Amino acid sequence: MIFAKLEYNNLTSSVKDRAALNMIIKGEETGELTKDKIILESTSGNTGISLAAIGMLKGYKVKLVLPETISLERRNILKEFGAELMFTSASEGSDGAYKYAKRLYKKHQDIYFTPNQYSNPANPEAHYKGTADEIWKQTGGKVTHFVAATGTSGTLMGCSRRLKELNHNIQSYAAEPKEEIHGVEGLKNMRVEMVPDIYDETLVDHKLYITTEDAYNMALRLAKEERLFVGPSSGLNICAALKVAESIEKGVVLTVLPDTGYRYISTGIFNRELFDIFIAHKEMDKIKEHARDGYPFEVCGLMAGSIRDSKKIVTKVFPCENINKDRAIDRFEIHPREYLKITKQLSRGESIIGIYHSHPNHPSRPSITDLSFASPVYSYLIVATIKDRISSIRCWTLNEEEDGFKEEFIMPY
Repeated sequence: MIFAKLEYNNLTSSVKDRAALNMIIKGEETGELTKDKIILESTSGNTGISLAAIGMLKGYKVKLVLPETISLERRNILKEFGAELMFTSASEGSDGAYKYAKRLYKKHQDIYFTPNQYSNPANPEAHYKGTADEIWKQTGGKVTHFVAATGTSGTLMGCSRRLKELNHNIQSYAAEPKEEIHGVEGLKNMRVEMVPDIYDETLVDHKLYITTEDAYNMALRLAKEERLFVGPSSGLNICAALKVAESIEKGVVLTVLPDTGYRYISTGIFNRELFDIFIAHKEMDKIKEHARDGYPFEVCGLMAGSIRDSKKIVTKVFPCENINKDRAIDRFEIHPREYLKITKQLSRGESIIGIYHSHPNHPSRPSITDLSFASPVYSYLIVATIKDRISSIRCWTLNEEEDGFKEEFIMPY
């Protein structure tokens, strides 16, 4: 039996929220991080996004050093949160970014605080004190094998240490890209790349090597077969977990899905046929602007277009007033007359096919309240905002039983 912990459901859609928050808190507690200092870190993207978002919330400036290979989506999210970006050569990978940030910090220690995720004990501690205990509780203490890919190795180290304390028989597996030069952003082949200081070989019982192609194909398969829209590192983890499951007679194998597939659309991993709802860029921009302007309250509106070959095409969006004034901070309501007024404005062949609303300081997942008011004829696009910045956008529709939601994958066009 294989379980996957959906870490892309965190606030900025990745597992790195845990380590970023803990490293900032520890920096504040030790006095190394003060309001006059800039947070400086090297990252392949996800840690940077988490640091930028949490730094913004706490009032810190953030400067990030990244390999120039990071995806367009990650760059855009980092800019959304106001981070200053510096890029290093693609050929040097994450190691090159790390070395450059280290040199920069040494020259200007008076103005920078560096979390240094590769060396900071607060990184694995976040998983030791949080993720691992959640895994133990959520599996009822039945987990027997833990699998995690190695980037900084924080997830693997923290979870492995704690799970082995809870049950010394639990086996820990490090999953790494097989190629020396691979295409899985954020991960390391420890045989040829810099080994993080926080990495402890004694906490690893076995190592597994997965090709980039297999990781990509599994990410695509997870989207098609399981409706889990995740990135290549999640594909790599599942490939490794399947190998473990095939090698044992019985047990509970657990791995994590670190981030969302929305950070990799521009890379071409996912083909167009995979997506369910297509939204014009200019209309998506209207939705984002509405969510930003309406913060800290929920905003709402209607999406119109057509359905072709089971694909929903959104060509127009209509911002509406949230008439739930008493609970606008966490509820929305569109007046019935808006539906009639907007329907009259539509061209032949167009209809209202969805509703959008924002979730201030909350992930872009439906709430119990959203479920209670949902109709099977609409798509529900949710915009997560952190302060007045967009952190994620996801879309949902009722499942066949109408007792929950299933995700619809969005493709801007």
